[in-house]
Amino acid sequence: MIIRSYLLLLILVLVAEKGLPQGVEGSRLTEVSTDKEVVLGSLAGTNGMVLIFVGSSCPYVSYYQGRLKRLIKTYESKGISFVLINTSEMSIEKMKRHKNELGLGVSYLADKNQQLLNSLGASKIPEAFLLIRKNKSLGVVYHGAIDSNPQVADDVKENYLEDAIKHMLQGDPIPQTHQRAMGCIIRKK
Repeated sequence: MIIRSYLLLLILVLVAEKGLPQGVEGSRLTEVSTDKEVVLGSLAGTNGMVLIFVGSSCPYVSYYQGRLKRLIKTYESKGISFVLINTSEMSIEKMKRHKNELGLGVSYLADKNQQLLNSLGASKIPEAFLLIRKNKSLGVVYHGAIDSNPQVADDVKENYLEDAIKHMLQGDPIPQTHQRAMGCIIRKK
């Protein structure tokens, strides 16, 4: 019984911590504030990174604005960086306006050719990916919804992303590694 439990726990840990698809960490994307290319992996905090796919035409991003500010304020000081990824707009100027409207103070990257979108398999705006830094590389430990209610912050019953961050920082296995994201469908080009 003990051996079976140990093997089950080992399998869960191995499944939960998937490495990034080949080349994702080295992806070069444009930082909309500076119009300069940055390497995605260089933006990771000492403990990891949260990627959130966003778009200015999706109202769900605005609904999450306050909750994202709180998450950023709480976890950036704990070595977690936050990066917004826009795959839907073609205009850097439109993305700059959106970044300013959100006022989150984090990197906002353009994924115009949807390379990162396709590599990670994101399908909704907003959709979050929690990446852990381990052995000088990054691996996905959670992806999906930010919480259980994208429209009404006061009605949230479960904080999927924050719970995953807490478990990751404590070194505990993440009990829920995926939760279906809710929001606007990302149109693939």
